[in-house]
Amino acid sequence: MTKILILLTLIAAAPSAYASKWYFVSPSGSDSNVGTSSSAPWQTIDKVNATPLFSGDHVCFQGGQTFQGNLKLTNIIGDSVQRIVISSYGTRNATIQAPTGNAIDLDNALYAVVTYINVQGLAWNLGVLDDDSRGVNLSGATSHCVVDHVAATGFHTAGISMGPSTHDNWATSDSANQNGRIGIWIEGKNQIVSNCYADNNYGDLTVTNNWSGSGIVADTGSDITIEYCEASGNGSGQPYSGNGPVGIWCWYADHVYIGHCTSHDNHRGRASTDGGGFDFDGGTTNSTIEYCQSYNNDGAGYMIYNFNWNNIQNSGNTIRYSTSQNDATKGMQAIIFGSGGLPLSNNVVYGNTIINTDGRETKVYNGYYTGVAITNNVWMTAGPLYPP
Repeated sequence: MTKILILLTLIAAAPSAYASKWYFVSPSGSDSNVGTSSSAPWQTIDKVNATPLFSGDHVCFQGGQTFQGNLKLTNIIGDSVQRIVISSYGTRNATIQAPTGNAIDLDNALYAVVTYINVQGLAWNLGVLDDDSRGVNLSGATSHCVVDHVAATGFHTAGISMGPSTHDNWATSDSANQNGRIGIWIEGKNQIVSNCYADNNYGDLTVTNNWSGSGIVADTGSDITIEYCEASGNGSGQPYSGNGPVGIWCWYADHVYIGHCTSHDNHRGRASTDGGGFDFDGGTTNSTIEYCQSYNNDGAGYMIYNFNWNNIQNSGNTIRYSTSQNDATKGMQAIIFGSGGLPLSNNVVYGNTIINTDGRETKVYNGYYTGVAITNNVWMTAGPLYPP
């Protein structure tokens, strides 16, 4: 009898299964409302920040409306079946406009989705102001989160950013336009960026000692996939006169896959180099570019380069089955190899098609490489080869 009573007591004390909630936010609402229906919505981002969210909860902002503030989603834990979802309701996307800093932070989040919502910063070109702002920023140990159909514009550092401790996240069908340093910035491990568009990320006027204005960049990470993405028109406002931005590229990264992507009409700003389509830069290892298109870029269509302060060789990289058409419009070459530091090692370029109407071809400079193979490519050019 005693055992039965104890069991009955435990059953009575056990919490019931959590019933997920839908919360609605509208400029016409009130934070004193219950918030669980569109007829009695909350009003502010602050109310969302103050509300614990659990598996299956949805927060929906009224479509076509703009909400001022910084949405901070810290330590929210969903699960693989019932994710926590941040989205819009109605027929249009809502906009979260950050007066400074990040519009949406996912910090130590698990199984969350940010989808069909726009994020907006004040502007990429505010001169002296550098608030390190990002549109959607994944940080801490955030994992298994999705950023989907998000448009990010007007941020100094990045439109969408995955931090170095994050892993197993996915950005899909997003756009990052008119930001400063980078459109989409990928660090961490096991990250996927697919069907995204990075356009006219001009460069950050506050960064005067390094490149800025790239489309999609992966660094300080491993096992990163960039696929079916497009980068265009980036880099025109970079103020730095040294090295420049690139449409889609990576550095200090291992096992990066860039496939079925297009990079075109990218610029170098005030820099004397770069402004190209694709690049495996300093410390990139065991990575592949394939089935990509590059055209009308200021710099090279494809480049493998190791900068002078990096202590890891560029090695084990492959560029194949891709095209370059009328790249190097500002006097470089269609494909470039080089190193200012450790020599390149065991990189291979094959099965590509290079088309250029003014004689641009391939350049290997500094003579600092071992085991670089350029084989079985098709070169189509008009006019005298450059350089002669």
